[in-house]
Amino acid sequence: MLSISGINNSSYYENLAQEDYYTKGGEPAGEWRGSGAEQLGLTGLVNKGELKLMLEGFNPRDGEAVASNAGNEHRKGHDLCFSAPKSVSTVWAAASPELRQQIQEAQARAVSKAVNYIENEVAHIRRGKDGAEHEKANIIASSYEHSTSRAQDPQLHTHMLLASHGVGQETGDVRSLDSRTFFQNQKTIGAVYRAELALEMQALGFQVERDGQSFRIAGTNQKLEQEWSKRRAEVKEELAAKGTSGAKASEAAALSSRATKQGVDRQQLFQRWQGEAQAYGFTVEQVQYSSELEFIKPEFDVNKVLSAATENQAVFSKAHLHCLVAQELQGVGGVDNMRQRLDWLEKSGELVKLGKHDNQMQYTTKEMLMLEQSIVDFAKAGRSKEDWVISEEAISNAIAVKKGISQEQQKALRHVCGKGQVVSVTGAAGTGKSFMLAAARDAFEKSGFKVSGCSLSGKAAAELQGGSGIQSQTIYSLMQEIDSGKRQLSNKDVLIMDESGMTDTRLMSRVIDAVKGAGVKLVLVGDTAQLQAIGAGGTFGKVSAEIGSAEILEVRRQKVGWQKQAANDFRAGRAGEALAAYKAHESLHIHKTTKGSHTTMVERWRSVDAAQSEKIMIAGRRADVAKLNRIARSQLKQSGELGAEITVVTSDKEGNESKTKVAEGDRLKLTKNDKSLGVMNGDLVTVRSIEIDKAGNAILDVTLDRGGESVCINTGEYSQFQHGYCITAHASQGATVDNTLFYASSFNSKEMSYVSASRQRYGCEIFASEEEVGEEVEESLERLMAKSDEKMTALERLDALVKEGSAVVANEDLSQQGQPLERQQQPVQQLEISME
Repeated sequence: MLSISGINNSSYYENLAQEDYYTKGGEPAGEWRGSGAEQLGLTGLVNKGELKLMLEGFNPRDGEAVASNAGNEHRKGHDLCFSAPKSVSTVWAAASPELRQQIQEAQARAVSKAVNYIENEVAHIRRGKDGAEHEKANIIASSYEHSTSRAQDPQLHTHMLLASHGVGQETGDVRSLDSRTFFQNQKTIGAVYRAELALEMQALGFQVERDGQSFRIAGTNQKLEQEWSKRRAEVKEELAAKGTSGAKASEAAALSSRATKQGVDRQQLFQRWQGEAQAYGFTVEQVQYSSELEFIKPEFDVNKVLSAATENQAVFSKAHLHCLVAQELQGVGGVDNMRQRLDWLEKSGELVKLGKHDNQMQYTTKEMLMLEQSIVDFAKAGRSKEDWVISEEAISNAIAVKKGISQEQQKALRHVCGKGQVVSVTGAAGTGKSFMLAAARDAFEKSGFKVSGCSLSGKAAAELQGGSGIQSQTIYSLMQEIDSGKRQLSNKDVLIMDESGMTDTRLMSRVIDAVKGAGVKLVLVGDTAQLQAIGAGGTFGKVSAEIGSAEILEVRRQKVGWQKQAANDFRAGRAGEALAAYKAHESLHIHKTTKGSHTTMVERWRSVDAAQSEKIMIAGRRADVAKLNRIARSQLKQSGELGAEITVVTSDKEGNESKTKVAEGDRLKLTKNDKSLGVMNGDLVTVRSIEIDKAGNAILDVTLDRGGESVCINTGEYSQFQHGYCITAHASQGATVDNTLFYASSFNSKEMSYVSASRQRYGCEIFASEEEVGEEVEESLERLMAKSDEKMTALERLDALVKEGSAVVANEDLSQQGQPLERQQQPVQQLEISME
């Protein structure tokens, strides 16, 4: 892996390099890295005092300033740490001195290849007016091989200390590097390094296999690797203790939990490690040049690369593409092969260039572009169809039945019941979209049509059904019924797709195909300002823009005026104004520590005068949700509010099992649909009583929040649940309760803030910590809560290019661009975008 951290104190790193763990105990001395260093005459070993001069903007050899603001106040640079996979460190620690040296040389060459990639693809300086021009740059750096973690476990890694300034490849000017590009390409640089290291280890006689996004040496002793991962365990304990997670929190936990580096002699460590390896029965001979190992040999799967590229976003960057190719090459090839694969992909016709954004070329795949285009084309083609137009008399009768329907809702109702095979309704949170749809159902059904609904989740489908009376199900179950022939659609069907903004493009395309084939009217209902699709999405917004959309914006859910306005401010990206309102009404609570914020949030939740089913805590990350649930249960147990308790084995969506304590009075969140029980994924329940049957299974008598029905859950048959005092923002979308409490972390966005601050009728409070978002909490929160995660479709990016006059779209035969790949879908016409 590759980690990047800022260098703030050059003296610290200078002392570290000379007196601490880089040289003490026999660690190798530092070496100069980068073509920029060579241009300044810096080659070979780093001498005492030179590192500090380099980081402060001087030429270490002659003392002359090379950066414009050289000196102690000069921005120092970054520490890029290349860490070998644990299995490589394990083999290295147990190897003979000769093989150990060869592995160290392999590590150094892999880092060198990563440096070459940085200079070819990542590093650049800015020049010209306002830094508008970008020039590739050669870097100035020094590297230090290091052998241990702070827990004295084997961890082969290389610190590359990178100066903040570089040398322009065209002009030779020394200017500040654009540091953002290193973070934008962090995963890619790490993947390039690992691909090269895997290749090097294969050359030394080891077999490699995939290990998630990384690789591992086949046949190594995983128990020994776990024993030698004590430092990782320390960081996890620190994260658990603080109730935090994520990259920033992990970095902070690593810093706060680290002990002083011990200057243990390197040779003594190797002797100790080899003794520990022998105790676990592991020798390098077991895995080097072995023909008896059972493992899956890595292969390069181009379809996997292309599918992964648009798994979460329709438009992806060059860095993301390079990262995916490099990951897929681990165990197959290195950087040289990577360039061949990329060239081949460019010529294959499967990639479509979408111009540059933030100095990075953007792409989509031909498959994704054509999926989006087919959805939009179908919606536009059916705009004038009148097959489902409802008479004014039927609409007026429906309005008369639904007393209290607003003028805005009536306008949306007429839009839904008017022309068009595909129509769109965009509604803000709590505006009564389901109320309007109930009137639409009445008008359609009395005109001879059958109305049904679907949504991404079972809970959302149940809420649509409960609020509108429309029989609803998940989109997946609907498609399964259609594909199996169990469900037959016709031109007398009207299908309501709720939460359309959360439906990814591939799934929406399947629905469109079914609608098209049966002549069904499709009503898309959603809100582009709420949480986005997990997969590549944004299509709902694009379709709405193309065919027009009825809007319902008058909020009816929230009864407190300032909170209603604050929710609108969050929706519009005016996070500063929303936070100011919360602060003015003493509903913004900021604490020094995350643990303190969590504890206070639970205490406040307990003090809210509302039924358990009418108050909920919300957080963005699962780790925060789990921590808040643990604190809530702990406080409830201490106060005697929970009854008899048992331990049951529960499982998650992946089938991973864990032990969960359940007590009478507990709040649970169900995580799997079960028609036989009548429960949905996302349902919240309260445990009324617990019994044990003859087979030893726990029987939970629970009350559903949704409808208040009683359900008996046999944990031997249904074990998919977790505590439900706090839920994620995604799980809360569509919910309505009296009171909410929202933990605002660094994992935040405009959409998440809007959803979390719009679930309540009467009260919402926001909690945050300095430890999580920094000392300037309010400023950080404003920035985080205004940042949009809205997904752009490939068509929208293409439209923008055409309007700018920077792209010309032309249809060309695939044969002119190289042989098309053998894709799972039917080949489609090539869209070639040539940049002018």
